[in-house]
Order: sequence, then structure tokens, then C-alpha cells
Amino acid sequence: SGPPNRLFAVGLGFSPPPCPPSRLGIIVMHLRDDDDTSNCHINDNRHHNLHARNDPAKRFTPGDPCVVCGDAASGIHYAVAACNGCKTFFRRVVLENRTYSCKNNGDCIIDKNMRCSCRHCRFKKCIRVGMDRSGCRLFNL
Repeated sequence: SGPPNRLFAVGLGFSPPPCPPSRLGIIVMHLRDDDDTSNCHINDNRHHNLHARNDPAKRFTPGDPCVVCGDAASGIHYAVAACNGCKTFFRRVVLENRTYSCKNNGDCIIDKNMRCSCRHCRFKKCIRVGMDRSGCRLFNL
């Protein structure tokens, strides 16, 4: 029998929160003293980015377009394939409880070149394509 396994929890750069770790998406690594490799898994029982990757309907492959603006998606964010710009925009709107109005009639085109032209329509499209507000609250400590 080899050396005992050690369990390390790698947080996301913040002190331990008051809620159980299983609700935070903390990466857990199992390391053996004689092994340079590690096996990682994610503890997360909420609907969040990492959970969506396990759903066959929401798998991400590099080169997939952002479902909001069509730019290159960087991964599954808030349950959909999204670019970093749309991910960050959505998170800020939700966490800061921002509201916007449309200067047109609420049906602006949101694409890679025009995504910043109307925040109201961009957020509306984020919701329409399935971005999940509850994922934003996981790391709002």
C-alpha cells in the first residue's frame, strides 16, 4: 500500500463562506505523495457554468459562437455558451441589479459589432437565450 491520499480544497481566492462548500463549486484535488498527477473533480450541486458542461445539450467545443452576440464563446457561462464580454455584462447587470431602457422599440440587433449599442436589448437577449441568474449569486459573497 502506498502513501495515504491527501485532500486539498482549492478555493477561488476568497475566505471560506458561511455556506457549505458543496454549494460553491470548489475544486477538490486528490494528490498522492509519490504521484505527480492529480485527479480533479468539481463539487457543485447548483445550476452553474460547470454543471452545464455535463449536460449533453450544453457541451462546449472551442470555436462555438456566443449565443448572445455570435463572437467566439470562451465556455459555458451561466448555462449557455457565451463570450467573456457577454458573461461579464450579464454578471454585472444581475449582481448590481442594473436596469436599462432601449432608445428604439426594444428589438435592437445584438451581434458582435453591435452588442454594446443597447444594454437593454443585450440583457433581454441574455435572458431569452437561457442565461441563468442564479449562477451569478454563487460567488456574490
